[in-house]
Amino acid sequence: MAVKTDERVDEKQLAGAGGQQTGNQASGGGNPKIERVTVNLSPRSSAALAQIVGLTGDRKTDAIGKALQAYAMIQAAQAQGGAMWIQDDSSADPARVHIY
Repeated sequence: MAVKTDERVDEKQLAGAGGQQTGNQASGGGNPKIERVTVNLSPRSSAALAQIVGLTGDRKTDAIGKALQAYAMIQAAQAQGGAMWIQDDSSADPARVHIY
């Protein structure tokens, strides 16, 4: 499934997640330009996107943007020797997040 997305990226969030500014971001401190990309999703990723949209009510564009921001934070933490953990409910032990 191909999904087209327009997403605004907060430069401070991206830099804080270990990211770098892209060449099509506005210079001089203004809002970054919108970057249009085409995304080809595997069936597994397409199902995950549908699940996120169903759970949150977000548009696909917003869900993809949030997922990219979360992935950048996880990668930045791992690059510095850290990890991300999730706990399903208050009685469960935390489990380390692995993204395949």
